[in-house]
Amino acid sequence: MRQFFRDYFLFNRRERNGTLVLLSIMSILIGVLAYLHADVANVQEKDSFRMTELTEDAEPPDPPRSVERKREEWKEAESKRAPVQYFYFDPNTLGSEGWLKLGLSEKQTRIILNYVMKGGHFRKATDLKKIYGLSAKQDSLLEPYIRVPAEIRNRKDTVVKWVRSASDTQQIVHKSGNKLKAGELLNLNEADSAMLVRLPCIGPAFAKRILSYRERLGGYAEKAQLLEVFGMDEERYTCFAGNISLGEGVTRKLKINKATPEELKSHPYIRWNLAKSIVNYRLKHGPFKSIEELKSIELIDEEFIKRIKPYVSFE
Repeated sequence: MRQFFRDYFLFNRRERNGTLVLLSIMSILIGVLAYLHADVANVQEKDSFRMTELTEDAEPPDPPRSVERKREEWKEAESKRAPVQYFYFDPNTLGSEGWLKLGLSEKQTRIILNYVMKGGHFRKATDLKKIYGLSAKQDSLLEPYIRVPAEIRNRKDTVVKWVRSASDTQQIVHKSGNKLKAGELLNLNEADSAMLVRLPCIGPAFAKRILSYRERLGGYAEKAQLLEVFGMDEERYTCFAGNISLGEGVTRKLKINKATPEELKSHPYIRWNLAKSIVNYRLKHGPFKSIEELKSIELIDEEFIKRIKPYVSFE
């Protein structure tokens, strides 16, 4: 037995030294792992705290009493609001005061008034549904009270303008007698804004856009160019297309052999890179003699030639 213990449980000097080195290495590894674990936990705690700051603005959650207090304040504010008053109204002429009485918020009221001011109109009760921001519940509550006069329901030539009432409340007044009737024509290239608002379905905002685009073009060469005006759609264009003529057409042309890149770029059909290509080609090959020579420029295709042809002069 004594020999057995000597063989298996006693170590010589080399074995004892090896055991000590092994234990030292194990102790160091355990210490390093413990340090790393503590550092990761600390980082996670900091990240958690930072996330709390970002999501909650570094404020502790409201205690139950604070939440209850907020509910009381909300109920108190609701009780002070004027009660909703329902009455028959024409949405085309109702002012801000009226919409607020009907329970709409100030933001909803502004959206409706801006819509009408820019030429929009309501011809039937269900048209209120196209206003962004109104809930289905509000639509259903207001619809039975909407009354649109027959003359507005049946006419497409109603224009609106803003006035101030004696109480300084914005209201809307209709003027339908000055619109062009079927067969009456307006020269699109000579009309000013006061004349353009006589077109059916055109209000002051669209009249201004039509004039602005005409100035950039140098005049309208085709009626269909009005569809390029910002916000213009087929329905509105069809509404007044029969009441316009072009007169002599284009009133200002681009002198393609003299214009600078900046002057060329000012035309809505010519982009900056194309304007530079035209000038560079002209400097290298000499003045253009015909519209066909423009086809030599890589960026130009048949569609562009067709659009720009009425606006180019080769003087």
